[in-house]
Amino acid sequence: MRFSLEKDAPLRPYIVTAAMNRPILAPRLPRDIVWYDPLDDAHQAYCTALNRANSFAHDGSPVPGTHSTALGMPRWVQLDCCLLPAAMIGYETPREYLPKDAADALDPTGTLAWIAVSEYVALPSVEQGRHTGISMFSLVRGGGLGVRSKALGLRAVHSSELIGVTQYSSPGVAVHLRFGPLHIVSPSVAVHSRPHETFVYRLDVPSPAILDGLAHQSVSHVPIDLENEWAVEHIFDPRDPEALSHALNYIRERPTWVLGYQGMEEGKIVELHLGRPRS
Repeated sequence: MRFSLEKDAPLRPYIVTAAMNRPILAPRLPRDIVWYDPLDDAHQAYCTALNRANSFAHDGSPVPGTHSTALGMPRWVQLDCCLLPAAMIGYETPREYLPKDAADALDPTGTLAWIAVSEYVALPSVEQGRHTGISMFSLVRGGGLGVRSKALGLRAVHSSELIGVTQYSSPGVAVHLRFGPLHIVSPSVAVHSRPHETFVYRLDVPSPAILDGLAHQSVSHVPIDLENEWAVEHIFDPRDPEALSHALNYIRERPTWVLGYQGMEEGKIVELHLGRPRS
């Protein structure tokens, strides 16, 4: 489920997290951000709608886990793994600006005045300053909300190094590349529900000033200097199993970065650019 919003549709940042996390996160977030507490029964409908939006974005269904390769998170994962140790952060819009079928699907109760349409989660790891990005989505076409949500989320947790998990053909790669080159840590992940199309990457998180610019759209991306610093050496179609197999062989030869992409069809990247630093 993806849709377009009218140009005058209001958007405002929101955060869903346990109240005990607020003093730690608040100093690095916009003052106008709207806070929701998953442990407050008054915010149950909002948290449920957010969970349904996450599932719709990843699996096309409001119910997480409906098939073996589903990526939408169950509600207990949302609480235990996101909202208690960290936060879900993104942008929301008034219900009346959503297509009626989308609003009804996300919030069957019909009670919410505002509904989340994007989200990002970065979780702390055992090493200070390192976080793991575990979830990102935007239901809005062309709004840049994936980039804005990720920038807001990384700013909130004060991350310096990010470990991420995504699929080679995922449109999320286009968002992640706005933050800089993606160092491929693992070219495939056997334990993942989509093992052969999934990779783990490492990112040096941009400065707080750059993240603020990305969140407010005054900065469009972190430049990747392909003339002086980086060289693209392998280009392939990640939707093609044979092309992906050749790419995996290239990646396993020595350290490799995702440096760019070109084109998208039916929600999938059709050309991915791999390379390494110029010596």
